[in-house]
Amino acid sequence: VSVEFLNNKAEDTPEGNLLVQIQGAVAEYEKMKILERSRRGKTYQAKSNRIIGNSPPFGYTYKKRRPKDKRKYLINPKEAEAVKKIFELYLKLQSISAVARELTKMKLYIPRKCGQIWQTSTIYKILRNETYIGTTYYNKSKSIENENGEKYKKILRSARIERPKNEWIPISVPAIIDKETFSIAQSLLKKNHRALTKSKHKYMLGGLISCACGSSYTGEECRSHRYYRCTNRRKTFPHKRTCKAKMLKAGLIEDTIWSAIYKAITKPKLMMAYAGFEAKKRENGKKLLKEIKQLDKRLKKEEEKRNRLIELYSEGDISKEEYKKKTETINNLKEELGKEKVAKEQLFNQNRPITKEIAVNFSNLVKDKIKTFDFKEKQRLLGCLVEKIIYNDFDKEAKILGQIPTDLSKISSGSYSILP
Repeated sequence: VSVEFLNNKAEDTPEGNLLVQIQGAVAEYEKMKILERSRRGKTYQAKSNRIIGNSPPFGYTYKKRRPKDKRKYLINPKEAEAVKKIFELYLKLQSISAVARELTKMKLYIPRKCGQIWQTSTIYKILRNETYIGTTYYNKSKSIENENGEKYKKILRSARIERPKNEWIPISVPAIIDKETFSIAQSLLKKNHRALTKSKHKYMLGGLISCACGSSYTGEECRSHRYYRCTNRRKTFPHKRTCKAKMLKAGLIEDTIWSAIYKAITKPKLMMAYAGFEAKKRENGKKLLKEIKQLDKRLKKEEEKRNRLIELYSEGDISKEEYKKKTETINNLKEELGKEKVAKEQLFNQNRPITKEIAVNFSNLVKDKIKTFDFKEKQRLLGCLVEKIIYNDFDKEAKILGQIPTDLSKISSGSYSILP
């Protein structure tokens, strides 16, 4: 293919070809410099808490930049009402498809790109989006080449993957959903009830109970009786299974777990003991909080080192090979520190005590109503309070991990749909 230049004619001579090659090299260098400057500029803007990009998520409107002002996301009242309704319906129905059907029937809220019909994928993205609790992120993902074998004529790096969370740059925006509601929604999303809902029998602990071997328990009918069985058998078939856990009678384990939960949440002293009210756990919590703050400082220092490297490389003080090598070292260290921080935060949450006031108020709130709960209402309460149940068949013991909501006003008003 011949190339025509508008500013001057390239002659088909050794000198002309050399000139074209030099111009191409200079243009490529200038392109890389523009990309580098743009990247640095956007990173600086994001760290200055300014919005990058003009495509806000559902529920927000983009405000253009004006003199002495900065780019913002403003709450769109009508769409924000739809977002609140989605979270409210999901906490009540605990099913994304049920929420989609309900919203489509209402015809009060219209999605941006799906016509009149709400898609489950749209609702799932909304439920997972942290922007609604007041924080959006820049540098969250990156482009990579598609590995599915398909070829693209125009865009080579057409796929996207998520970066490590310690590389995300947080930007504050107006919140639509409070953190407590969002946290409960995330807990519900992690639990998989779909494997059990298709059965003609109902299983109260569906998606909650797992075996000590690491596999989950699923509901199974045997001679018209309900059982829970470790999925390790299915995973290893036709080879010999490694877990020897026996099938659990559904009625027996459900009654046992419910009895333990009932006892715990109707007695404030017992609830506080389970939640880590002991002095030892309080001390552990203080120690962990101190370690988390130290990790934050180390992550900040590594980020500063990486920014200095970018400046040195852009000014030509270090070579490309040296820049890549040092950047890779910093990124690896940041990833390790990020993982350590997540682990410490999980331990801190487990060691965080609840106050006596919360325990007493929660107990008084549920004590009277819980006595009359039917199967479905018990299942709904367990789905909101319990994160997971680990059953050890060898010791015949079950470990229940859960959380007590702190905003009791919402529970009593029905926002969480914990109480009917």
